[in-house]
Amino acid sequence: MRTTKLVLLLAMGLLSMPAPALAQHDISVWGRRALGDTHISPWYIYAGSFVANLRYNFDSESTAGACLGRGFGSGVILVPEACGYFGDMSGFGPEVLVFGDWPMATLFIMTQYVRGLDDNPNYAYNWTSLLGKATPNLRAGADLQVFRMTGYSQVDAGPSARLVLGLAYLHVWQAWSLGPENSGRPMTFIGIGYVR
Repeated sequence: MRTTKLVLLLAMGLLSMPAPALAQHDISVWGRRALGDTHISPWYIYAGSFVANLRYNFDSESTAGACLGRGFGSGVILVPEACGYFGDMSGFGPEVLVFGDWPMATLFIMTQYVRGLDDNPNYAYNWTSLLGKATPNLRAGADLQVFRMTGYSQVDAGPSARLVLGLAYLHVWQAWSLGPENSGRPMTFIGIGYVR
């Protein structure tokens, strides 16, 4: 209960602080295919006077994630958030997003810690995407994700590319597990989105 109060106080504090003018909507659908299974995750991010981050089937199967936060900075934008998870997995915890955009590269980092409720485990997760701007419409680089909970670790990495056409984008990431679990297992991630 004490941790819940701290997360709520953090969220209220973040929402009361001044924020940069982000004002955009990112609506996307992500797919992950591994070992013959496909998982689809719709995702919505609103970034304006506050940041709302809503997604389904990403943090765990048949689970919705809802986060509220505030963005800070320009060029590199840091977004601390307080999150709750509802569905097959329930829990709460902090999350930090980092968005970087420079003339030659873009950066996205998502780091979260989830405190599981009931019989759900606690876990930590990081997704990092660093892409160079090959042309005005094509970015290429690599993505990495790290997942850790008691008794289980997973690291996946591989080349990725993003095609940007006006307000739409297609992000493709071919990953392989670096272990220690499922070492060598291939996975393909595809994101299709619209930013306005």
